[in-house]
Amino acid sequence: MPRSVEQADSRFYFAEDIAERLNFSQRKAYDIIKELNAELAAAGKMTFPGRVPKNYFDARCNVTVIEEVKSGKVIKSVV
Repeated sequence: MPRSVEQADSRFYFAEDIAERLNFSQRKAYDIIKELNAELAAAGKMTFPGRVPKNYFDARCNVTVIEEVKSGKVIKSVV
């Protein structure tokens, strides 16, 4: 069964997401995406302009996402 656009995009960070997570400008976030995608391409991986896989970004930038459940809602914190 094909994945919806929302499900597919949930595996990627976009410039807005990275800018917010790192407290950088959106321009700097695009530079980071370009650099990470170049690393992925050099390793023979498929890349997509303007987005980077969440798992690669988190591992490469030493970001840990902690999920908590409070009042029935999942709250994600970035450490």
